[in-house]
Amino acid sequence: MRREAARRGRGGDDGAQRHHNRIAAALCTLPLLLSGGCFGDDTDAPKTDAAVQLCGNNKLDPGEECEKTWIDDKGVNHEAPIFSFGTCYAGDPECGANCKLVPGSCTAYCGDGKVDGNEACDGAAFAETCAKGPSVCTKDCRLDRTQCIAECGDGVISFPDEQCDGSTFLSGCHDASGTLTCDHCVIVANGCKAFCGDGIKNGPEACDRAAPACHNGSGTVTCAQDCSKLLPGTCTEFCGDGTINGPEECDGATFFAQCHDASGTTVCKDDCTIDKGSCTAYCGDGIKNGPEPCDWPDMPSCHDASGVVGCKHDCTYDPGSCTAFCGDGKRNGPEECDGAATPTCHDSSGTVTCASDCTTGGTCTAYCGDGAKNGPEPCDGADTPRCHNTSGTITCTSSCTVNTGGCNAYCGDGVKNGPEECDGNAKPCAAAICYPDCTVDDSMCP
Repeated sequence: MRREAARRGRGGDDGAQRHHNRIAAALCTLPLLLSGGCFGDDTDAPKTDAAVQLCGNNKLDPGEECEKTWIDDKGVNHEAPIFSFGTCYAGDPECGANCKLVPGSCTAYCGDGKVDGNEACDGAAFAETCAKGPSVCTKDCRLDRTQCIAECGDGVISFPDEQCDGSTFLSGCHDASGTLTCDHCVIVANGCKAFCGDGIKNGPEACDRAAPACHNGSGTVTCAQDCSKLLPGTCTEFCGDGTINGPEECDGATFFAQCHDASGTTVCKDDCTIDKGSCTAYCGDGIKNGPEPCDWPDMPSCHDASGVVGCKHDCTYDPGSCTAFCGDGKRNGPEECDGAATPTCHDSSGTVTCASDCTTGGTCTAYCGDGAKNGPEPCDGADTPRCHNTSGTITCTSSCTVNTGGCNAYCGDGVKNGPEECDGNAKPCAAAICYPDCTVDDSMCP
């Protein structure tokens, strides 16, 4: 009887639990379900997506399509989104709050299941396939040729194991120096000095086996088997993309500046460095010339301790946190001029020019900055009036105006004081002449 009661008790407990679950299920409404309030214990509770938990940690994690900001391997923080698919071929991609691509913002990219741009495949869609063996698409939209089965003699080049197959070649000889033949799927040059597969970029090739490194570390660049193009995959910055980035001096036809004179022409080499040829002045030669405000390391110093002036790749200033330097368009520090901030000539004898080092030149003989008080100037450099008392010190500003520094009696204040014979209109008579040093010619006075 006790065993039967115990059995009925256990059965009764199970039945009570099932009854409780049925009631809970009936009472669970949609708002409660969405708020997570319909679960009795941790076992039944919904699990949080790991990708959602990691979203916002400044790095791409499995399950994420993007991060709004990211930190590279060198610890540099990038205030711009990074996407798992690399290049967007159509649209302007946006990163959503859940680290997913905003629907419709990019309509063509690696991972959308369609072959776009330089992709060899995308998911189950293939532009290139293995002649034999399974065609497998990698996550960066390339054909995984390690899965292809090479069979020399089938007339199909199984790259990279075969250079040719029968009469099939990746390309012909780029010059007239010889011909190509195929021997056991290996190219015999027969005097040909340039062809796809020789490992040297030549003729019309965009690459030959080797490919440039990715500057931003987001992928790997490879060379198409026919040497016709670079396959960037998810990489967005590399030598050969036509845009100057990373350590490049140029990229294809893109230069920061062409040759500044008629002495020659600059050429961009395959490694994205400049071949200056006979050109003697260009952006990147390390000498400030032509229209350049700077050319690293030929750049101005900061006049104060607020920062360091840098020079960008296009030979324009990167002032950083510096607030005063030659080239900022304001006359400051030891400068005699700065761009348009150049003094006016007081007479018609010539003009004042401003050199790139912020020094004045030209044919003018009287101007603010020549060190001599002339024209309408109350002072000029060291040619500054002295204070008649000990209440302050007079200095002359870069614009040739007096900074009294607390002084209340000096030549030029318009009041005759101290040893002065006159000061401005403070003179013996209207006909008297008061000179800039506060001496007077009163010979015309009655």
